[in-house]
Amino acid sequence: MSEETTIGNYQIDERIARGGMGVVYRGHHTQLPRDVAIKFISARDHDDLRRQRSRFEKEAYIQSQLDHPGIVKVYDYIVTEQTYYIVMELVEGRSLAQLCASDECPLPVDRALDMLEQILAAISHAHTFVYLDQSGLTHRGLIHRDLKPANILISTDDKVKITDFGIVKLVGTESTDTLSGGYGTPEYVSPEQAEGAQVDQRSDIYSIGVILYEMLTGDPPFCCKDDSLSQADILRMHLGSAPRPPSEINDEIKPELEAIILRALEKRPEDRFPTALAFLREVRRLRGLDTGDLKEKGEPSKLPRQKGKTQPAPFQDTTRQRYVTQPMTSTTCTSCGAEVDSDDARCTECGQELGATISTAQLTQKDASAEKRMRSQLIWFAAALTAFALIAMAIYFAQRHGASNQQNSNASGEVNSAATAPSGSVAEIRPSRVLVDSSYEGYTAAPLTDGEIDVRKIAAMRYNKGNWASAETPEAHWIELDFDSPVRLAAVYLYWGYDRSRFMPSRKVELQTTDEHGGWKMLSELAPGDDYDRTAFEFAPATVSKLRIFQPAQEGPTSRPFIMWVREVKAYGLK
Repeated sequence: MSEETTIGNYQIDERIARGGMGVVYRGHHTQLPRDVAIKFISARDHDDLRRQRSRFEKEAYIQSQLDHPGIVKVYDYIVTEQTYYIVMELVEGRSLAQLCASDECPLPVDRALDMLEQILAAISHAHTFVYLDQSGLTHRGLIHRDLKPANILISTDDKVKITDFGIVKLVGTESTDTLSGGYGTPEYVSPEQAEGAQVDQRSDIYSIGVILYEMLTGDPPFCCKDDSLSQADILRMHLGSAPRPPSEINDEIKPELEAIILRALEKRPEDRFPTALAFLREVRRLRGLDTGDLKEKGEPSKLPRQKGKTQPAPFQDTTRQRYVTQPMTSTTCTSCGAEVDSDDARCTECGQELGATISTAQLTQKDASAEKRMRSQLIWFAAALTAFALIAMAIYFAQRHGASNQQNSNASGEVNSAATAPSGSVAEIRPSRVLVDSSYEGYTAAPLTDGEIDVRKIAAMRYNKGNWASAETPEAHWIELDFDSPVRLAAVYLYWGYDRSRFMPSRKVELQTTDEHGGWKMLSELAPGDDYDRTAFEFAPATVSKLRIFQPAQEGPTSRPFIMWVREVKAYGLK
């Protein structure tokens, strides 16, 4: 920790936890009677801090709106010269991981289910709550994506608090700053996370199933305490291995409960519980408890109308609406007085939204006029900026035209001399599965086999945004290709990335396949080379079912990580 003992309005007291993402200290507000937990997240360097700042602020802004008894409340966030700080609710107790590691685990069934109900209620809220982004737009739902016992805090009276929504994903989007695919923790990831595929709320359902399995048996369904299994082995088990029935480990688990656990652990998302609330309903029914208060948002209420009491208004999605009032049943427009039908949404004469009060209509009209003026100004500004950019680009490319042609000609000659795609008696063979090491948060294997090798297109792409370190990392890195059945391998090509008008140089890499004991052996090796578009491993044809492209630790160019600069892998086999 730095020498600072005060950050903003918070006094730092003592360290209480350390994790992969930072250190957590106990602290207190200097002017309010509030004890807090302060999480320090140190940047690797100044560039990393600058690059990640917007992401950090965005996540903290969204998380601060999560308000549920089962979720750790975020009070504040602070960015200093070299460190991020998140100020959170302080929870007295221990993590579920510490509880599961104690002699108390496996937990009694009722205690485990009590905690499970609290977890599901909190996650259901996160999956469905409505929040604003920093632009003022409304969205609905967050996915945690890294649910595990270490991120579940248990108070002294067994109240559950979920924390570390640090890699949350906005529901329904392909990607965000925080979410370009990626792993959580190998023992708790869903099969779709292990494959680098798009995830939704059902990925969290799978992780909760793993947590329930561990609470009742003492271990996750796929794990290895003696380190005999690699991360890739555990990920493969999530993808293709059936979990051992938990009742074989704990005979207190009845068939009905086992069916619930195994449904949450289904490989295909569509075979799991569709929502956390549906999962919670099933648990409540199993325990003989009332489920009448468990309704998805938008479900009609089944409560009988009681005389003298008002009825709750049905949930309405107010996305992008700045002024919303209770619907009115007037048959005239509040703005122009024209007659309207009861089922019209807007007035056919003036276009005003129906059901709004007169004051709300005036506010809406004012807002619309202001926005229209702003749009007009922005359009003119964008047009002028575009014209200026086009002129600048024309001058730039005219000056570089001659040099660019010469460079492309030279590069083309080097590409052809470095490696030429095989032809004749060989054909491309596509792997059934691609795995990558998960050292980099947010990494996805999809670009490695998407078939795109046109450098003119690649140069404009930013694969795996955020998936890189500012300097060479101390770990080895790898890409694994699995085939459904043994293939007769003839050639493997690596297509290097393209950066700042040049190809990234090849580096020391090993091509490995499995040996008779299930370990890895080297089939071929590439030494660091020139700036080629692609390079090929040289080896005699071999029968393989798995391949691994392996870069030993500390064997790469300075300030250049491994996977970021491999844009494509192609394997060819004998026909």
